[in-house]
Amino acid sequence: MKLLPVLQAVLFAVGKQPITWIIDGNNVMAHKGTPIDRITLAKKLEPIQGADAVVLVFDGRPGDETSKVSEGILQTVSLGEGITSDDYIIQEVMDLVESIPKRRVQVVTADRELRRIVLKNKAVVHRVVNPVTFWRRYLPRLCGLKLREPVEEEVV
Repeated sequence: MKLLPVLQAVLFAVGKQPITWIIDGNNVMAHKGTPIDRITLAKKLEPIQGADAVVLVFDGRPGDETSKVSEGILQTVSLGEGITSDDYIIQEVMDLVESIPKRRVQVVTADRELRRIVLKNKAVVHRVVNPVTFWRRYLPRLCGLKLREPVEEEVV
């Protein structure tokens, strides 16, 4: 009887923690092969289903006020004038550390300083992902477009 694979799958499922993706929107748009405007980027992220929450954060523009729009699990945050997405992301991580210490957060940014600061909270921040890597590897999987190949078991 092949009980070991079943037992491993059960233990993996039980230990799974909720995942929140926090995405530095301006940082993603600055890379080749990604959308170059806010609306298109948000539309491409809407089909994500492999996460508990996705927070897309954009830097403040002159004359704008902070606004939050939610569509399913995607929350798009456009910050007010003078507020940076880095500050907002750091505060969001700190809030999650205090309120839900078991939550796993994955941050998408190429900003080295932001990476250094959020990784100080290893209990919550699972990893920081480069925007290009997120766009090419993670996004298709999170949207259910690219599923992992099933491993064929050897029959003895």
